[in-house]
Amino acid sequence: MTGGTYVDHTEIFTTKAALYEKSKPSYPDELLTFLKQKFNIKEDTLIADMGAGTGRFTEKILDLGCRVIAVEPNQTMADRLRDSLLCDQLEVSERPAEHTDIEEKSVDLVVAAQSFHWFHWQNFREECRRILKPHGHVCLIWNIKDEDAMINRRTDDICKVYCPDYKGQSEGPTNDHSSIIQFFDGEFELYEAQNDSCYDQQRFIERCLSSSYALEKADDNYDAFKTALYTIFETFAVEGKVIVPHTTRCYYGKI
Repeated sequence: MTGGTYVDHTEIFTTKAALYEKSKPSYPDELLTFLKQKFNIKEDTLIADMGAGTGRFTEKILDLGCRVIAVEPNQTMADRLRDSLLCDQLEVSERPAEHTDIEEKSVDLVVAAQSFHWFHWQNFREECRRILKPHGHVCLIWNIKDEDAMINRRTDDICKVYCPDYKGQSEGPTNDHSSIIQFFDGEFELYEAQNDSCYDQQRFIERCLSSSYALEKADDNYDAFKTALYTIFETFAVEGKVIVPHTTRCYYGKI
């Protein structure tokens, strides 16, 4: 998670947008039911989905019947979001989460699914304070791999060997939980739901290759990395499928 020094991550998924869209884990229905009830989400509720990517979580909250502003600075990903989810309830803003063009005090709920760790969290907090209505909340959401599951441990080992940019799970709070605590000034609650993913061979490989740190075709050792991933799949596959254990975590509070 970025703190005092701002690093522009806008283009980091440009070459991986298609893989990201197809293979990233979705979010459990239990989470959406919780959000709808906890925050009384209705047709006139306005939610800002920060770092929306290709719209994996945007689609889920649109299904709640509310209005959504999807904020995504990467043009390639924003275009994919528009193409797949265009509707009257959706507005897309190609802006960074720290500096949106959203009207002041207009938003009921801010959500950041699988994205907060890319933000300059202090600037993002100020932007949330600017756009949220009084008593509005922020939800920081991640799908977190179960680190005790053998398939995840083996995948982690392979990434450490082949991917120079790999520094552990990129999903967020496992990297720097202190940023979440500081963002909420220590006042937040946590909702969790089990969210295991089932992959066939192609989707498992695509899921691994879609990560920001994963090697690309032009990189040295790409073929060896991909072969190692195939080996992991074959080791754990049952009837052509593997289960990758995840937990969805939602940290929520006022700021």
